[in-house]
Amino acid sequence: MLEVTMDIYSIFMIHFERHLWTHYGTLPIWLCSPSNQVMRKNETEGLKTDNLENLKEGDTFIDSTTGTRYRVKKTILPHYSSSGPHGLGDPEDRTLRKIEADVIIPNRMNTQIERVECNSSYLDLVKCFRNDGAVAGLNTCKPALEIYNRCKFEKFHDPEFRSRMTDEYLAERSEARRTGMTSQQRKLEEYREWKRKNNTASEK
Repeated sequence: MLEVTMDIYSIFMIHFERHLWTHYGTLPIWLCSPSNQVMRKNETEGLKTDNLENLKEGDTFIDSTTGTRYRVKKTILPHYSSSGPHGLGDPEDRTLRKIEADVIIPNRMNTQIERVECNSSYLDLVKCFRNDGAVAGLNTCKPALEIYNRCKFEKFHDPEFRSRMTDEYLAERSEARRTGMTSQQRKLEEYREWKRKNNTASEK
């Protein structure tokens, strides 16, 4: 069953044609023109609607001209963010929402910088604060902080690094959309499967 996305004009035309056919047994000539037949073909391929008052989530809409049944699905998200096998978005889509580009990916970059890219200078800064204390360290740890901030600044302004982190995020998001599970959920499922196989082998 297809999803319905029909605009108000299309719904009006369907009811208008149904009225003419019911009461007069005919359709206007302009409705049978080649250009209109092309429009009809496009409508059956993807019906569109902004009529949210008459359509409800889960309702079934039947196209009076083709008999095709459509199930209504409402979402505030664009099609590429709500389509896909699990309704989480198109796995092949590489579009980034504003929160992904401005928040999620920079956070992943920051984590990668602390753990890998600038890990040594980060650990030196942490060690300095542990030795000198949080208050005194504000003055005594300035050299270590400056080294770490310089490394962090260079990485945040490195296009190659950002591109790599973006690709990793998109690959992870694509797999989540394809499977319906996050990376943590997939790892948990793999562990459960491994444990299940080991338990079965030990029982034998």
